[in-house]
Amino acid sequence: MTKMTITLQSSQDSRTFEYVFRNNSASKKFCQVWQNIFDNHAGTQIELVMECPTPTDSVSKLNQNIYNICADIVSTYPDITIPECWTQTPYTQDSLNELHDKFAENTQLEPEAILQKRLSDLNFAIHNLEARVLNEAEGRGNLPRYLSSCSAASIEKQYAFPLEVQDSLAYDGACFEQSVLISSYNTLGKDLQALAFDNDLTSMRNNQRYVPKTTIMSQFSMIVPPELVSEDQLQQKREGIQQFVNDWCEQNNTRLYGVDPVHFVNRTGRLVIADKVDAQQDDWNWIMNQDNLHIQEFTIGNIGTVSRVQAETYLIST
Repeated sequence: MTKMTITLQSSQDSRTFEYVFRNNSASKKFCQVWQNIFDNHAGTQIELVMECPTPTDSVSKLNQNIYNICADIVSTYPDITIPECWTQTPYTQDSLNELHDKFAENTQLEPEAILQKRLSDLNFAIHNLEARVLNEAEGRGNLPRYLSSCSAASIEKQYAFPLEVQDSLAYDGACFEQSVLISSYNTLGKDLQALAFDNDLTSMRNNQRYVPKTTIMSQFSMIVPPELVSEDQLQQKREGIQQFVNDWCEQNNTRLYGVDPVHFVNRTGRLVIADKVDAQQDDWNWIMNQDNLHIQEFTIGNIGTVSRVQAETYLIST
């Protein structure tokens, strides 16, 4: 039984979360990716990309963050096009879609490193606002859907495994209501579920923007739900999400654009790869009482350990 432990560190305290990997092909591929990373990079330091949880900042501040990043890019890089809607706050879902689509196009131009970082900042700022607004719409206020999303983005592509039919069976539409690890969506673009919930017809009609997850790489997210729910509630969530996506696809004739809602890459949810040992309501309460919380270290079975050296820089050791 392979386990993964993740130690979280804050200004006040630390806590270790232990997970047991599920016996599915998605979990095995995820572990193999990290096995290859440890085999080829042991003793070296790498940067891990950390996507923030849904922020506790106000919606107005999150709008301002996007505005400031766009203003900086427009001022510093006049040759880079940012849609004119960047000046119109507060942003709507349509304007966020437009900004994100242009972000995707700009990154495909392989910009210099500093500009690439600002574009990445813009991407995360858009995601943060979208997540905050979505949570509020579902009555969750500013409660994060996950604690942290982590990936070895600079090196993971060479170790990627293709997503196959048997891997997709690990998709779970109720993953955000469970204390689990998921193999995160690691592709630039939007999958079908994101298209439906964003009502993003523009991306759906553009095969460079509709990009379902097709690989399993290093990225994982810790899901720490605000409350633990029953299996009946989980099943209702799964059915509700699936019905919403099915209805959206039917209303918008997605098959005419090559978007097949029953194809395995379009299953709803995320790939659940591990379950937390002894999940407790206190996990969420502890997290909400911390400041400057980050992943300090994680260990995957007997494969190896990744330890924080400084912000975003981690040492790989076996």
